[in-house]
Amino acid sequence: MSALTCAAVFVALAGLTTAALHSGAAPTVAITPAVIGTRGGNVTVSFDLGGLTPSRSDWFGLYLEGEDPAVTSPIKYLWANRSPSYMTTGKGSWQVHVVNMRADMVAMLFRNGTTSPQKVATSNTLVVQDKQRPMHFRLSVDAPDKIRITTTAANADTRWIVKFGLNPSSLASEATASASTYSRSDLCGAPATTVGFRDPGMFLSAVMDVSHLRAKVRHGARPASSNTMVYYSFGSDSTGFSEVRSFQLPPGPGEPAKIVAFGDLGQFEPDGMIQEEDMPPSLNTTRTITALDPTTQNLILHIGDISYARGYVSQWEHFHNQIEPMSSQCVYMTGIGNHERDWPKSGSARGSDDSGGECGVAYETRFPMPRPGRDQPWYSFDIGVVHFVLVSTEHDFSAPHSAQYKFVASDLAAVDRTKTPWVVFAGHRPYYIDSTNEDPGSGDQPVATELRDAFEQLLMDHKVDFVFGAHHHSYQRTCPVFKGKCVAPAAKGEYAAPIVVDIGMAGAGNSRNVEHKTPDFFVFVNDSTHGFTRIDANATSWSMEYICGATGKTMDAFTVSKLAHTRG
Repeated sequence: MSALTCAAVFVALAGLTTAALHSGAAPTVAITPAVIGTRGGNVTVSFDLGGLTPSRSDWFGLYLEGEDPAVTSPIKYLWANRSPSYMTTGKGSWQVHVVNMRADMVAMLFRNGTTSPQKVATSNTLVVQDKQRPMHFRLSVDAPDKIRITTTAANADTRWIVKFGLNPSSLASEATASASTYSRSDLCGAPATTVGFRDPGMFLSAVMDVSHLRAKVRHGARPASSNTMVYYSFGSDSTGFSEVRSFQLPPGPGEPAKIVAFGDLGQFEPDGMIQEEDMPPSLNTTRTITALDPTTQNLILHIGDISYARGYVSQWEHFHNQIEPMSSQCVYMTGIGNHERDWPKSGSARGSDDSGGECGVAYETRFPMPRPGRDQPWYSFDIGVVHFVLVSTEHDFSAPHSAQYKFVASDLAAVDRTKTPWVVFAGHRPYYIDSTNEDPGSGDQPVATELRDAFEQLLMDHKVDFVFGAHHHSYQRTCPVFKGKCVAPAAKGEYAAPIVVDIGMAGAGNSRNVEHKTPDFFVFVNDSTHGFTRIDANATSWSMEYICGATGKTMDAFTVSKLAHTRG
């Protein structure tokens, strides 16, 4: 949607709108109920054009109370004629899903479309209860046995803590949260610095050291993490604490791991209202993952193109709300993509404006991964038998002198394959891809070539098992591949070469630009469905399947075996 940015037009139309109402009843718009709880919920927006003739260009939008629609884009909007009776009666209503954004809200009714709109009515105030309570919990790995909890709150004017333990009725351990945020001046350009900006809130983050909990439950040959739940509650003495939530104690070195992985998710509002970016299939993906019970998974890995907010704070709010049933109950690790980072002359390797002016700031503040430093969004971590190294395809990764390449080379050299026999190299843009996009600089194939020029020999030398990519909105899988050719193992269970799995099919519209003839080294290509992958890994076996989000059916599945003596 084009944001309503022309203040001069709004001033000029104000008198005209008032004059047009003298001959009949005034238009109205109302929100019921007029109060919603902490978690938000559904309300009904009713609108009545009064004595004016309805038009297909009439619409209503949702705003935070006090916002000027001449300078701030609506949170979301809808054409009034979506209500079935509107064009004949001038009256209509719509059920609207409201997310708590730490401020009261109003609805506004407009005429004349979105290029020369006339505001004709503003609703009553929708009061949001308990604006101070933190929400949108997201868990991540900070270091071995260090689990970070990050939430969003209205302010940091109190001592926020997380209480945690093995007994939900006795949370004996606690950690104090630190606070961070970002302002308009921290961002790089429009719309992030203009019509898309709203107060993002304060991001509260605390690290739970669960090493003592692991020690308490370790006994015999049973892994300490097997079916062991960690319970936690976040809050303060002055505001109260959240309900007790839980996550499974992450598997330690050498222990089996259950993983969900995907890229390019985005979000979609279930009420069907329009935002700057909408990814309807993302709802199926998140709902199907949630139905699996996130507490039975050890990791959710999301490799880039996170929310597609692209400069609009409201879309981050909706995204956090959509993933919270997963991210509050399972470690949720992320990698940066073009729609989080890219902006001209800002330090990104790609010169596009894909981040909408956010240039990585919003993403890094909202998802504090264990990166080396500011604007260095590459890192590694372990989950059970798997070692992950995540790179940024939006920064310089050239060999051998870039900081990122040096990090990867050093990290791979230090992997202990007796503890993590499986190694995954992951980045947002694909390493091998079936795509016709040859655009210079940022096209699928040119960037894939850059990645292989930098890393292919290094990954082969260190016997990296899998390369995960996304960006191309499809699911694709190769044979063990090196230098564009399939490599057969010398014997069953021996290492051959990395298997490439492209998993950019979680929510964004499918990329339908695959080659007419599939390259020989691709085993499976699907560019017509959406979903996620699920992985079960132990010391000698890796099973991976692609699940369709809409149906829950398995679209592709494979298993790789590893002999104990080939682990490093």
